[in-house]
Amino acid sequence: MTANATAECWWFFTEGRFVFHTIRAVVSSSQLDVSACDGDGRWGGQRPTAQQQRRRQGLATLEVTGSDVPTLPAVAVQGEPRDLRGAAIARRRELAFAMSMGGSAMNFTIDGRKFDPARIDQTVKAGTVEEWTLANTSPMDHPLHLHVWPMQLVEENGQPLHQPTWQDVVNIPARGKVRIAFDFAGRTVYHCHILDHEDQGMIGVDARKNR
Repeated sequence: MTANATAECWWFFTEGRFVFHTIRAVVSSSQLDVSACDGDGRWGGQRPTAQQQRRRQGLATLEVTGSDVPTLPAVAVQGEPRDLRGAAIARRRELAFAMSMGGSAMNFTIDGRKFDPARIDQTVKAGTVEEWTLANTSPMDHPLHLHVWPMQLVEENGQPLHQPTWQDVVNIPARGKVRIAFDFAGRTVYHCHILDHEDQGMIGVDARKNR
């Protein structure tokens, strides 16, 4: 899974105690950078040791008690996912995700601008399909989340995906590019799903209009 992504799972438990944990802790250089970054975006924290990187991290403990319950009906068969690669593309855009020093803290921007809730960054005609190229000029990954609406991942670093792949979070690798396609109606925001980056300004507003 992409960092900071979500998934829906079905579980069958017997009575007992269960612990959810990660397979391993820190796995990439970009995540090492995040661990070394203070909450306000300043550098100065210590990088994890090799032992800390290997250590599994406990996430939650689940206690299962009581009598068995009737088996739930089988999950309905899901239809084939939509594929927007063959759709008419109304417009193609490229967005730049960047970071820079700003005083004593880091600035995280999209197209050189920090978040402004009163500003609409992208205006799109409702009912159309757009294709966006997301370019990351920084040395850190930026997992992008588009509120409410999933995105079809079309290409990663120049390599096309051969199967329809829909995600609610798409990772933009450090110094890399991804291409997405989507359609929706209304107003929403898109932002980096790393809290420090979002809080330091890496958010944009997208509005769909009928005209």
